[in-house]
Amino acid sequence: MMADELPTIRAIDTATQQIDARVTAFGGTVQRLLGDGVFATFDSVGDAVRCAVDVQAACGVSEPGAVGIRIGIHFGETFESGQQLLGHAINVAARLEGFAEVGTVCVSEAVRHALVGDRGLIFTELGRPNLKNIGKEMTVFRVALSDDEPAAQVAIARQEDLLERQALPSVAVLPFEIEAPNDEQRTVSAGLDDEIVDYLTRFRSLDVVARESSNAAASAAAPDALLGRRLTARYLARGRVTVSGSRLRLRVRLVDALHDKVIWSEAYDRSFEDIFEVRDDVAECAVAAMAVQIEARERELARAKLPESLGAYALMLRGRQEMDGFNAGSARRALDLAGRATDISPHYARAHSLAARARSLSWKYSWVEDREASLRAAEEAAIAATRMDINDPSGHVELGFLSLYQRQHDRSLNAYERALQLNPSDAVVIAEYGDTLTHSGRHFEGIAHYERALRLNPYGRENRLCDLSCAYFFLEDYDKAVRIGLSMEDPWGVRYILAASYAHLGEIDNARRWATMIRDREPHFDPDAWVTVVPDKNEQARIMYAEGLKMAGL
Repeated sequence: MMADELPTIRAIDTATQQIDARVTAFGGTVQRLLGDGVFATFDSVGDAVRCAVDVQAACGVSEPGAVGIRIGIHFGETFESGQQLLGHAINVAARLEGFAEVGTVCVSEAVRHALVGDRGLIFTELGRPNLKNIGKEMTVFRVALSDDEPAAQVAIARQEDLLERQALPSVAVLPFEIEAPNDEQRTVSAGLDDEIVDYLTRFRSLDVVARESSNAAASAAAPDALLGRRLTARYLARGRVTVSGSRLRLRVRLVDALHDKVIWSEAYDRSFEDIFEVRDDVAECAVAAMAVQIEARERELARAKLPESLGAYALMLRGRQEMDGFNAGSARRALDLAGRATDISPHYARAHSLAARARSLSWKYSWVEDREASLRAAEEAAIAATRMDINDPSGHVELGFLSLYQRQHDRSLNAYERALQLNPSDAVVIAEYGDTLTHSGRHFEGIAHYERALRLNPYGRENRLCDLSCAYFFLEDYDKAVRIGLSMEDPWGVRYILAASYAHLGEIDNARRWATMIRDREPHFDPDAWVTVVPDKNEQARIMYAEGLKMAGL
């Protein structure tokens, strides 16, 4: 220990985390951590034994860097004294642990008798040792699973159930494979997985497995599904870094370990010249994409579950999906889902933030009769979110959104800047901050943020092109606004910008073509009412917008 203290402490911490996860998976309770020991209890002696064998299989000394584990199990009564469990049975289990060899599980006669007839277990008699302070001799057995043990599948099912029931999706970043011609390049490339872990921890919608645990589990070759169970991680990130000449290439893939399925992969190719800047850039891009893919996968899984089985996180995801519908009905449904989530978890910041967005949009687009009440409730929900979790940016994002559409531009900028301090890699937050910059008259800064958001999350391309088209319209670069808008797969999202831009360019036929489509679908559209919603700080810009729409024939 004294020769290599820090690695030993880390190894013990890793083993303790793995034991804790397995005890929970097998239905037990960790009562106390005792330095380098764990005291756990089970309602079922069979579950206790199978958990112990599984712990030895997962944390065995054959894995490099692992600590040796001895386990003792006894079956008997305990009683509570204050905050502790006491009893002779606990003392017996402790003595059996001391007698066991490293990597084995020793049990008492009582355990053996309780499991007579269990063909899935093999008991080997070790004799009748004199166990200190126990008072009488007892036969001790070493226990292992038989090769055809069906209960091993039960253990796997329990671990998978634990993964399914996690409050938040968990992700483990496994050590990346490195191919580089020299030690210096290998050393600096090896930091990429650490950078990715650091960026991932900024996303409050994810639980990130500690690096020490990921390293220890990955040191033994195992299928992704098994590694996921060992680490209690729903998702695994794997990568390979290749340095060739002046180029660094990262290939990273994201695996749904619970269903043993690759859900995303991407390659990043950069110059190796400024490796530390490159490392940050690649890590941030990879993490932003992973966060998007995990949420998309979680939404897919949540849709497959019965409504009554959904937890707070899944309800919040369904609510966010409802908001994509962008109408009064979807806002009402999202608000209901947010309410159900906060009933389950009253301090869940993201559920309060969802409620704030649903109420904000209802106020903005007049989807409710009492708009002012909706506005007040939205602000209350956003402020509540900032107080529920000081490290979650979502409440600050909602305050920024609300403030922008009240034309409180400085307050909006401050709120988004606070959100970005908490998570500088969230592409949606970056884009919304860009929106506030654009409407505050800082157009080129806003455009830079849209482009960065697009680089971090290429899957949000349509939304970012919409943002860019609007930004160039307010810069009075109508030709570029049109070109960007028409590059969208569905330009309907910038229909008003296209109609007004064509009109200001003097292309009246094109302007009227878009105006006709708008009038066909939205017969009650009113340009003057619409521009009151546009939060631009420059009143003249809003007037020009309305004039363009009217020149188009609206």
